[in-house]
Parts: sequence; structure tokens; C-alpha cells
Amino acid sequence: MLIPKSATLFEVPLISALVFKDNILYAAESRNGNNLGNIYKIDVTADSPRAESIATFLKPTDLAFKGNDLYVADLGNSTNSGQSTIYKIDVTSSEIKKEVVIEPILAPINIVFKGDELFMILRPNRFSGGQISKINITENSPQLTDIATRINLPREINFIGNDLYLLDYGSKEILKVDQISGNMSTILANAPDNFQDFIFGNGDLYLTSYTSRKIQKVTLKCSEL
Repeated sequence: MLIPKSATLFEVPLISALVFKDNILYAAESRNGNNLGNIYKIDVTADSPRAESIATFLKPTDLAFKGNDLYVADLGNSTNSGQSTIYKIDVTSSEIKKEVVIEPILAPINIVFKGDELFMILRPNRFSGGQISKINITENSPQLTDIATRINLPREINFIGNDLYLLDYGSKEILKVDQISGNMSTILANAPDNFQDFIFGNGDLYLTSYTSRKIQKVTLKCSEL
């Protein structure tokens, strides 16, 4: 598959996550029709970048790197009793092997590293409820530790320094999460409809929205961060 330099999201497969490792872009394909979802590897420095499939999963939703290991959150497939799983693969290996890290009961939607801890959003189903949990990947058999539960509809988590922030799609809020108590304080209320992702940069908050098809910027007070 050839990726033209002018490619947009709509000219490539249904991509659920992107992550860089050096000059290589890795992309998770949510699913291609009734087929499995691919993990693509793309050398963005090539004159004609091509997407090479290096592994397939049931329905990969997010990606995160720790060293050379690419962690893949796989939603699974309830129609064929596929188990929701977080895997890891060594992208430098000549033979890609999928290693199970943990099989949470709830479906993993989003994953992000902070040191040796992998934080994740887990949801009971696609449209309601959810929680933030974490594991320590240095443990032989990682056990889930819950950070915050009974969240309306958590979608994305990000760190600024040691502080954890949550995008709650259900309440249309950006929240700061206390990792000890699980208490949450609102940073931004009444976010745009159908907002999907967020990131902080230079004291500003950037949001994406399906409805507006825009990237919007919100300037926050220093005290809020």
C-alpha cells in the first residue's frame, strides 16, 4: 500500500492510533471490513512511504512504546468470544511474536506510559461507563490497580509531568485526576461536541472534534495546570 505525501486520514485505512519510534510511524488499523486489524510500519523519511503490515489483531485501539516493545491494546471481538488483551511485540525482532501482557475483563480503549507503569482506560462496553487503571510492566504477572472508577465515558488520558488528565466524552469535560484518591477536578467544562482527543502544549489545550472537523485551542490559567 503506497501512502502519498499528500495523504489525509480518509485516504488510508481506518486508523485508530499512531505512534512514532525514531523515523518509523506505527499505525493501528481498527479493522478492515470483516478482516483483522493490522499494525502498519511506515518509514516517513522514504521518498515514497509504504505501509507494511507487521502484525494483526482482532481490533487494536491504541499503541504505546516502551523501549523497543510496542504495546497494543486490543479490544477483542465479543461476537467470536475474542478476549480483550494488551499485547507487546518487539519491533526490532526479525520474527514478530505477540506476547500477552494482561487480559483485563474490561475492554482497553487507551494506553499511555509513565515510567514503568502502563496506564489505561478500561470500559465495560463501547458507549457507557469506564475506569482508569494501571499495571507495572516490570512485574512477572502484572496486576491491575484501579485509579478512578465509575467514570461517565472516559476516552483519552495524558500526562503533564506527574499529573494525569482525562478526557471524559460523556460529561464533555477535561479532568485532572488525583492518582491516590481517584478524585477528579474539572479543568475544562462544556467541551466541543464529539471531541475525540486532546493534548497540552505551551500552556494551551488543543482539542479535536468530529462534529466541527476542527482542531480547537483553549488557553488555560496556570493554576489549572
